[in-house]
Amino acid sequence: MILSEVRNHIRQHGKVTLPELTEHFDSSPESLREMLDFLIGKGFVHREFLTPSCSGCSAQCDRHGVEIFLWGKQSISGSRPEASACGYR
Repeated sequence: MILSEVRNHIRQHGKVTLPELTEHFDSSPESLREMLDFLIGKGFVHREFLTPSCSGCSAQCDRHGVEIFLWGKQSISGSRPEASACGYR
């Protein structure tokens, strides 16, 4: 796995989570996070946190929010999107 593959994957999908990337590239979260931090620093990617709105289902979602990585620069509004009832999908 190289940096350009991670960049292209995010560009192609628009938004991804770290667990999705670790599964797709069969790589450690630590090495991917270093690449993501580099891409964020260069302005290719930005990080947002989805605020959970739990409906009490049995999906066992992370109630602290979901960290997502999106292609492109961060929006100026700075608003935090809200997750669907079952989190990021």
